[in-house]
Amino acid sequence: WFPWSDRVSCTLDLATSLPRSVLSEADTKLITWLLRANGVVNVPTVRQIKSARGPLDAISGIQRTRFMGAFGHPFWLNSMGDQIKQEFANPCVRPHMRFYPEEGSPTVEEPWHGEKWRKRLPPEFATPMIRVRNKDFYVHEPLMLHSGEVVMAIRWFTKHSDSRMWGHGWRMSRHQFGDEDGWIVHEKEEVDFCEDELQLNVLNFQDLHLAMQLPAPFNIYGACKTNHLSVVDWKYKDVNEWRTRAAGKRVLMAMIWLYCDDTSGNRSKKWNAHNSFLFTPANLSRDHTQKQYNVHFVCTSNLAPPLEMLEGVVAELEKLMKEGMFAWDCELEEEVMFFITVLGFLGDNPMQSEFACHIGLKGKKFCRCCEVQGRDRGGGEADNDADSDDEDLVALEGEAQVVAAKIVEFIQGGQERSPIESVRVLVDLFNQAKEAGTMTARAQLRTSSGVKDTFLNYFIDKLDQARKGKSGPQGQAAVDRLLRDLPQMLFSSVWRIPGLNPHLDTPTEILHVILLGIVKYFWRDAMTRLTADQKTTVIYRLQALDIDGLGPDVQRLSGVTYVQYAGSLVGRDFRVIGQVAIFVLYDMLPAPILAAWASLSKLMALAWLPVIKGIDAYLDTLTAAIEDFLVKTALWNPKWFNKPKFHILRHLPQHIRAFGPAILFATEGLESFNATIREWSIHSSRQAPSKDIGVSAARAQRLRHLMSCGSFVYR
Repeated sequence: WFPWSDRVSCTLDLATSLPRSVLSEADTKLITWLLRANGVVNVPTVRQIKSARGPLDAISGIQRTRFMGAFGHPFWLNSMGDQIKQEFANPCVRPHMRFYPEEGSPTVEEPWHGEKWRKRLPPEFATPMIRVRNKDFYVHEPLMLHSGEVVMAIRWFTKHSDSRMWGHGWRMSRHQFGDEDGWIVHEKEEVDFCEDELQLNVLNFQDLHLAMQLPAPFNIYGACKTNHLSVVDWKYKDVNEWRTRAAGKRVLMAMIWLYCDDTSGNRSKKWNAHNSFLFTPANLSRDHTQKQYNVHFVCTSNLAPPLEMLEGVVAELEKLMKEGMFAWDCELEEEVMFFITVLGFLGDNPMQSEFACHIGLKGKKFCRCCEVQGRDRGGGEADNDADSDDEDLVALEGEAQVVAAKIVEFIQGGQERSPIESVRVLVDLFNQAKEAGTMTARAQLRTSSGVKDTFLNYFIDKLDQARKGKSGPQGQAAVDRLLRDLPQMLFSSVWRIPGLNPHLDTPTEILHVILLGIVKYFWRDAMTRLTADQKTTVIYRLQALDIDGLGPDVQRLSGVTYVQYAGSLVGRDFRVIGQVAIFVLYDMLPAPILAAWASLSKLMALAWLPVIKGIDAYLDTLTAAIEDFLVKTALWNPKWFNKPKFHILRHLPQHIRAFGPAILFATEGLESFNATIREWSIHSSRQAPSKDIGVSAARAQRLRHLMSCGSFVYR
């Protein structure tokens, strides 16, 4: 029963630490009494159970750190590095982890098939090395192939149905500059090579270059980015930093999906908001990623807003990117070094907008991905997920050309948002806030750009408050005093997440956009159109439907629930409705509405496809289905385009190309973790919920690791 002292201690620790069945202290006392009453000997007391957890946490637990946010709110973080470290040592997880993208697959079904990992991720944030014949080859280091060709390695990957590792790089050519002999990197001359072609890594090359009468490998004059010999500086003129840090160990990249959501910490209906960060490994395949077993807790707070908590999350990511962390790899049976890269940020639309420093769904520029412009929404600074009313488009129905132009722009979208431009706008907002009389100009800039950083706004509001009631030099002096006391980091930490573009890497989430968005709108609209007798008919039709084709998790439909409680349904209900509505409403609604329903059902079948055969053809089909659905919706009633989710749907194909099938970044599994956080909150002391919930999560993580036969260091 090691590391527990005996079976009773082990099973009691297990029973009192399960995340899905949280027990109070009173429940624990009852269990221990019940065991003693039935003759079980050596039953520990509640106090002994608690004290025994300390040594267990010390050998296989998760480090927790208190962090003071920039707004003055303290919160606790459970180390992401420690949790990933356990994944490497967990025999139930490590065999399924992938560290390199895959090229040439006939299907797209996993994150490593997506273009973000394969092409768009900067090399410094991907796995930097491979080991071939006991030699380590790193990116941004020259290497020599058996052909004698010298190549600057840029990234490593695998190929479908090929067990060998492959590399991608740029050719290097020898050039004489004056009396010196050196190299030029030709970024336009790309080359792929397999591990069998590798001859010398940079260390071997350095030792042998004189014997081969070649320049030293890092005697690089620069890089040629065009076909002409216009040379720019090459910044990598030494061995890769990871080679030095790892000191002979392998270096691997752990990819994660980062997620944030708010949930109530109360059992009652009274809202007690807790903002929580979770993550799930993106190195795992979909069938493993979406298991509750692989959802990991980072932090929660009922005081700190998400962007304040993000400070602590990014601080650890930056530390891991700078220093790395060692872990025992139970698959390779050796120690390795790893760092963490965020593949994408998941959440509902308001949360994704906040993290993208975007004004929100009610802004005039309501899309976080592009510059599409909607109607003037009267200030345009509300960023909740509530849907706008329909008054404006109803008033415009007589102006056919205006409505048509708006619909075309809505469907086609605008120019892709640029992080550089967003940061420039934020800097302008802050600079304007230093001057008096700029509140109106700032509001207009936020509205016209669609850029809004709630983290920065906290400090801008402080500047406005310092100036309030003062005029001229007095007000400016108060602002200058406050500026000297402000922290160094005034902008959202999202811009510091390694390898993340918050405009492109917040993928369209089909739960909130399609199920809790479009399907919900359509179903509620349908229910308001039906008479009482028609609703009764719909109930009977739903109950009589053959559900064999709806999936193994769907039970016989409760027509009463779907019809009478149309305003209280959840995602799994709308997933069924989207597939069956056309079969129960076929003779009750006008033809344009039924056409939109039929188009929506076809679209859903494509959006939830788990394995994509032929990504280009699939995306063409999906794009055509989305356009057909939007056209059918416009023919029904253009008022629907007051709702931004119809436009956000337009970005789904580009996100599938970047990350893989849409169900990879669906959030149902992460959303269900809210129930666990709520139970931990209910059974906490309520005095320090961030700390107490973090302790419960760390205890559950430790139990998960030990019960999975995970390795740990015992001293």
